[in-house]
Amino acid sequence: MPGRDSRKPGTQHWPARRAAGWLKTSAPAGQKGNTVLDGHHNIQGEVFRRLVDLKPGDVVELSARGNVYRYSVTEKHILPDRDQPMEVRIANAQW
Repeated sequence: MPGRDSRKPGTQHWPARRAAGWLKTSAPAGQKGNTVLDGHHNIQGEVFRRLVDLKPGDVVELSARGNVYRYSVTEKHILPDRDQPMEVRIANAQW
């Protein structure tokens, strides 16, 4: 079904190109808790193409439902994922 992750129906919102998706089990934008977004950095709109350039202290703006939320980068971690064994990918999921 368009707009849903077929692995776990109803858990993720898949946006149009050039936008990030939101994990529905994470905090909504502007609410207390972790807001989890996903998108590509190298294909299909490249919404996160400059994510790697961020550093602590940078400000990221998120537009959602007509509001703009500002978040400050506090940490940066680049984790290996491609071609990694499952235990490495599971360990990465803590972030």
